[in-house]
Amino acid sequence: MRFSDFRQFRPKDNPNVIVFACEDDFLVEESRSVWAEIFGPNWVFEKLHAKEFDEIAIASLMDEAQTPSLFSQNRVLMVTNAEKVSKERGEDLLALHEVPNASLKVILIRSAAKDGQDNGQE
Repeated sequence: MRFSDFRQFRPKDNPNVIVFACEDDFLVEESRSVWAEIFGPNWVFEKLHAKEFDEIAIASLMDEAQTPSLFSQNRVLMVTNAEKVSKERGEDLLALHEVPNASLKVILIRSAAKDGQDNGQE
């Protein structure tokens, strides 16, 4: 999907875990406003590297996802280099994906090229 198409895309539901393929750091930053429109108001964005994300205990992530924010601000973790997220953390994210009305969203940002193949799309 091209970035211009992404701006028009609106998921049918509001997922907790999303994989976003994008090679350009500028477009990753530009995507924040689109994500904010998709998720709604009161979301705070934080950018983390995959290694930092792996170091957060899954119990902490689940607690945050299941606990509504007292200050009406929910958190979005934008995880760069998502292809480096551990297999165990990937499995942990399945549980996070199932939390209804989560106050934590995770966007896994990976390069558009997968397995060395680039189809020319962003």
